Order: sequence, then C-alpha cells, then structure tokens
Amino acid sequence: MIKTNSSSDFMMILYFIGLLLVSSNIVYATIDIDAKCVPIDQTSPCALILPYTEFYLNSTDSQDINKGYADTLMGYKEFLQDCANPMFKLICLTLYPSCSEITNTTPDLTLPIYPCKSVCSTIYAQCGTFINMAITNFTCDQVDANGQSEYPVSSNFYDLSNWGGSTNQSIQCTDGSQVKDLPTNTGVCMSPLVYVEPDMRKKQNYYFITDECAIPCPFDVFTPEEYQKFRTTKIIIYALSFSSSIYLFFVYAILPNRHTNRMEIISSFALGGIMVSISYYMEFAASSKTFDNFVCTDDPGRYTFQSDPKCGFNAFFFHFGLLTSNSIVSWSIPTICTIAPFAGQKFGAALGSSGCWILAGNKTAWPFLCFYIPIYICILIAFYFLAFSVKRVIQTYHLVPNKRIVLFNVRMIIFMVWVCFSITFGCFNNFYLDAKSKQFIQSVADYFTCIASGGSNCQVSFPFGTFRLLNIIATSSTGFAGFLGLGVDDTPRLWSESTKVHFIAMLIKKTSLYNYLILKLGSGKNTESTNSNSNSGGNISSGYSLSQQTTQPISRKETRREKRKTQLLSNSTSTTSATIEMDTFNSNSTLESSNVILTQTTTLSTTGDTTTSTTSPTESTNITVFESTNTTTPIIETANNELLLNPNNIVGDENDDSKPTITQQPENETKNIDEIKTEEEIEKEVDTENEDEEKEEIIIEENLNNNTNGNNNNNDNQSNNREFRIIYE
Repeated sequence: MIKTNSSSDFMMILYFIGLLLVSSNIVYATIDIDAKCVPIDQTSPCALILPYTEFYLNSTDSQDINKGYADTLMGYKEFLQDCANPMFKLICLTLYPSCSEITNTTPDLTLPIYPCKSVCSTIYAQCGTFINMAITNFTCDQVDANGQSEYPVSSNFYDLSNWGGSTNQSIQCTDGSQVKDLPTNTGVCMSPLVYVEPDMRKKQNYYFITDECAIPCPFDVFTPEEYQKFRTTKIIIYALSFSSSIYLFFVYAILPNRHTNRMEIISSFALGGIMVSISYYMEFAASSKTFDNFVCTDDPGRYTFQSDPKCGFNAFFFHFGLLTSNSIVSWSIPTICTIAPFAGQKFGAALGSSGCWILAGNKTAWPFLCFYIPIYICILIAFYFLAFSVKRVIQTYHLVPNKRIVLFNVRMIIFMVWVCFSITFGCFNNFYLDAKSKQFIQSVADYFTCIASGGSNCQVSFPFGTFRLLNIIATSSTGFAGFLGLGVDDTPRLWSESTKVHFIAMLIKKTSLYNYLILKLGSGKNTESTNSNSNSGGNISSGYSLSQQTTQPISRKETRREKRKTQLLSNSTSTTSATIEMDTFNSNSTLESSNVILTQTTTLSTTGDTTTSTTSPTESTNITVFESTNTTTPIIETANNELLLNPNNIVGDENDDSKPTITQQPENETKNIDEIKTEEEIEKEVDTENEDEEKEEIIIEENLNNNTNGNNNNNDNQSNNREFRIIYE
C-alpha cells in the first residue's frame, strides 16, 4: 500500500483550492437573466453536507463542472487533515450557492446567495496557511469586477431596474451554520479515483491518493499511439527471440552427446531468453491481447501482487530469466536472487508497467542486491572477454590473414556488444526514470487538473515513451541476437554427431511408411537406370542377361574399406548358373553400388592340380555368392550344398592381369551350407581369436575379354576391366 505525500502532490492540492475559490465568485458577479435554480446532483460530495437541495446555476456553466471541482477536493480530503471540513464548507457554499428567485421582474430573475464574510474569516483563521499558499494575497474583503463583495458582511445589492425591478435589490448572505461535516467514510472519491472499502484496504498493492481513494486500474501513462508501438514491437521481436532461444536450447542442451562449459553457458542463455519470452506471452494471453488488464485485479483499483498467481509466475519468469540469460558462474545465484524478493514480498505491478517486478524501487537495497549487483558483475566480466576477443582477432589477423576467421570472430564480438548494450541500457533506463520521477508526478497533477476543469480527453502524458520503446527492443532482442552469434557455426556438426538424432532416424527407418516410400522411390530409380543402360549401349548380350539396381553413391572412404568384386567359382564339371554381386566405378571416379545379375553357363575342367573354366549354354546347378561388407569370407551357396570357396584354392598375383588359377579343394574339406557362420559370428571370432592379425585382401582383376567360351560380344561390353573382390579371413 503506497500513499503519495510528496511536496508536488501538496502543491497540486493547493492549486485546486485556489482554482475553486477564485473562479466561482467571478462567475456569479454579474446578473445572468438565463440563470436558474437546479437540483444538486446527489452523487456530488457537497450534496452530503449542504442543507438545501437546489442551487444557483448560470447559463454558461454545467453542474458537471461543479461536481468535478467537488470530487477533486474530496480526493484530497485526507491531505487537508483538520482543515478538510472547514474548507469543504467554504468550497461547497461557493460551488453550490443557494438561489433567490425574483418574481417582480420581467422576466423572472434568479440570483445567488453567497457565503457571509464571517464564514470566510472563520475558515481563513483556521486554514489561512493553505489558502495563502494557494492564492497569493487572498482576503475575505475582496470584491468582484462589478464592485460586489465576494464575501458580503450581510447582503449584496443588485440593480434590477432594467428588468422592471428595484434599483437596490438586497440578497442576504448565508452563514453556513446548517452545513454538515463530511462523514468519516463518504464512499465518494474524485473521478476517476476509486473508493476502496475499509475491509479491502488491507490487501497489497493499492496506490492510494487518500486513505479511501485509490488510483484506478488500468491507469494509462502513455498515449494510445505509444501503446500501439509497444505492442507491435513486442509481438514481432519476442516471436523472433522465442523461436531463436528454443532453437539454441535444443541444439546446445539436447543434441550434444557431451556437454562442454561453452555449451552450458549457451544453454543457460537460451533458457533465460525462453523464460523472458514466456513472461511476455503471459501478459499477452491474460489481457485478452490488449495488455491493459494483466496488471489489474477484480478488486477496483488494486494492481496485481505476487500473491496473485498470474503476477507471481510472471515475476518469476521475467526476473529469473533475465538473471539466467546472463549467468556465467552457476545457477545458484539466479535462484537465490529470485527467491529472496519472493520471501520479502516485493514483486508486484507498478503504475505504467505491463508486468510484475520488484516494487521497492531504486531507493531500497532489494533491486541492488537481487538484480543490479549480479548483473553488473556479469557486465564487467563480459567487457573483459570482449576486450580480449578484440585483441585476439587483431593478433590472429596479423598472423593468419584469413577473412573467414575474422568474420567469425567479428560476429561473436557484435553479439557480445549487443548483449552488454541490452543489459546496460535496461539498467540505465530504470535509473533514468527514477531520477525523472518528479516529472511523472507533475504529469499526474496535470491530469487531475484537466479532470477538475471538466476536460473530456484528459490523460497522463509520460514524457519517456522513446526510452520505453528502446528498453523493450533491448530486452526482447537478445534471444534473436544469440541465434545470429551462436546458432550458425556449430549446428551442422552437432546435428551430424548426435546419437539422439541417429536413434530417431533409426526408429523412422523401421516404420512401415518409411519402407513404403523407399520402395516407391527405389522402383522409380530402377526404371530410370534400366532405360539409361539400354540407351547407352551398355547391355550385356550373347548369353548374359543384365538387370541393375542403383543405390546411393558410396563415399571414397567407404570405397577403401569395402571389398572389391566377387568372382564366380566352382569345382564341379557340371554347368552352373551364377549370380554375382559387383561394384562398379563410373567415369567420374565416383563409386556407385550396383547389383548386377549375370546369368551364364560355365564348365569347369580339371587338369592335374588346377581347374580351368569354359562357358557353355548348358543350365545346371545354381550358385549364389553373397558379398558382406562386414565380413572377410565369401559365402557360396550351392543347390546341393556341396561346395564352399576356400581362399587357399586361389593362386595368383593381385597385380597380375592374367586369369587366375583355382586349385581343387579336397573333398574332405567341403563344408555343408548349414555350417556357414553368420556375419556377426565371423566378426566376433576374428576380433577375439586374433586381434593382431590384419585382414588380407586379394584383388583379382579379370578381363572378360579373355573368356574362352567365344562370347566376344560380352567381352567387348566388359572392356573396362571390372574388378572383383574376394574377402576372406
């Protein structure tokens, strides 16, 4: 509960008193033939104390003006203390003079009955100090422009001869003896002040002008145009900062497999930006997109306090978010500096604010201990690192004049400068407004002057709208600045290295929708590849049928690791039909993985210890050679499960372009297909039994032009010397 007792408010009260005492008598100094007696507005405070119900009202005034003066004085009743009742008596007798109707004139005339000089003298003796401060050289003997006494001793005299009346019409003054004192609880306050019931005054965060009357809520201190600028700026910049902060927090707090100190600081910065943005969206949502009602409660004139849930959460998110976004040591300091004001019940909404923060102002230790000192420490550290960064950029450029490195560091420096500016300007803005508080009070005084004079478009003109707009920009734009300074360089690496991203990708690949899309896309690529091969003359003819399925290109690193082509081998003299999986190089040295199915008839003849092969169109046993990317042993499956290729059977030099010879494997070494181990078992056996043994690779290059079956057309199409790899343990 705050009550204004400043000298500026006191002078404002005296100004109203002088205005009332001077202006009233001047109005009634001359005869107004159109003046009349009208009933007193029962909502006027003077209706509570005057002994009559009608008063004199001239033709140029309205009763609303008189009521406005009375309401104004009623609002300052508590400031007048013991002079309240006497001065109200004098003011009400002046504002609402009883009327005397003259019926012996044409037309009938209505004249005012002024308070007697004795009334003025008594009140002046008791409250002359207030009156003299309000009106210089005030006396109860003063006269108006027509020479009539404003406070007659007993009567005033009027010349009514122009209307057929007396030349010396006497109108006796009133002594005001029947005027009552103001009741203790009138329930009436000067408009637009609101009356607060006695049982409600114990609640927090009323801005009382008197013990009974408080400033209404909302109470606009800026022009409607300025408020519209504030709202538009907040909507645009907070949206950018909120989305940028969400992105930074996701990249640096969730994606990384391992968190560094730098990542923790950036995550803290992003979290602070998110919380500040949430505090703004709370104001926006709770006030029905107008921002006018968030700081108000259902109790007339009461502003929100931390005991109100919306204010408590708003203050927490805003205060903790500001401290967290600039935290470089630990989270304990922002936590302590946020809990302490809550314990001291210092969070609430102030006049002219759009949300809740520390109410104590800069004249107490609360904002310094819980905000300014921690923030200033962060600013000093930030300035130190800023100077260090500038020095490092200069030194780096002298050593390595690389513009890319310079641009990276310059961008970081600009980001640090902007953050330091935002914090510094926000603190400066608070101190500046505190120093200009007297101008704000004067603006409020001018507002009430406008109300008292009957103005219909009165408003408080707070002269610092530009500073408020700049403060909004500085406070709300740090999240977006963080994205520009921190969210560009490390992002691709963090995305590619994150195990969380890989895990999600794996889950997606297991879905039926993903498999369906891959099949659809793959079938389209197969059709395009087949058409391309037929048009380019790359078909294998005369005993070979070719079908090709193209997959994604394999990187050069994968190329070095993968094993080269496989070759169809057999120890049987019967004819076979082979399916060979091979890899091919394209003309640009970019490796593509292809599945090529070759169907041919092969005859193996045995001479001594060696076996040679010839081709014939006879169809026989199907042999399938499976190439594994993770194992070193080719798996050969025959229809009768009789043959398993053993690398010991292969004789030849890997650099020799001639056709290799294949030795016959003894019959007792033939393995059944059921004994073939899986890829995982082979890998495990290699790793556990002989870790020091390196994998061997025999690359056998076979020129299909040397085939002895006379398929010259096929040999011409295979003149690019395709390589076949057999990988074994």
